[in-house]
Amino acid sequence: MLSAIDIIHTLHKENLSIDSIGAVDICTSSIFAGDNSVVARCRIRGTDGDFLLKCLYAPYATAMQCRHALCVTYLSIHSSLTGEYQKSCCILRKWDDGIPLDVALFYGSYDYKDLSRLFDRMAYERLLRDEAHGDISPENIIVSDDGMQLIDNDGEWCAYNEQDTNIEYGTPGFAHTHRTMSPPSKVVDDYPIALLSTLIAAMGHYAAEAQ
Repeated sequence: MLSAIDIIHTLHKENLSIDSIGAVDICTSSIFAGDNSVVARCRIRGTDGDFLLKCLYAPYATAMQCRHALCVTYLSIHSSLTGEYQKSCCILRKWDDGIPLDVALFYGSYDYKDLSRLFDRMAYERLLRDEAHGDISPENIIVSDDGMQLIDNDGEWCAYNEQDTNIEYGTPGFAHTHRTMSPPSKVVDDYPIALLSTLIAAMGHYAAEAQ
């Protein structure tokens, strides 16, 4: 496993190059270390628009291959523990403007009832689809002027690919406690959707009562 410190150190380097992508410029102020990866906003030289770069802690040889990412490639990371270079699996996708739902709920100026309506609309549209996101949680939802949208769909399950072995079990606290006991299916989104819909609606109710 690669460490967040080693990946962050690499992302701060100038003239960074990613295999099969080429030179990229990292917005160092956007670097964030999560549970299984380090993410950052970046630009690919010679390409318009910003991208989200996700570097997994899992080595490239054993990392999950995401079907829905713009690209799956690797970045050479110097390990401070072994002194050797390891390949971090990198997922690159278009950057989505907005703020994460967890930030909007606790630090933003959004009305909770508005957030509740936006969430339920997004959730309804998701439930009508043939695939499940697989990891619905506040940090994987972006709030923007256009509404809400899910991001980080590396663990997305598709009805037409039931033999897929690349299984993620969601974010602890927002995934059913017995999820690992069942095979992946479309219903894995039901629990986090019901939980978040209830929580956000309750926040809107109690905020109104407090006024």
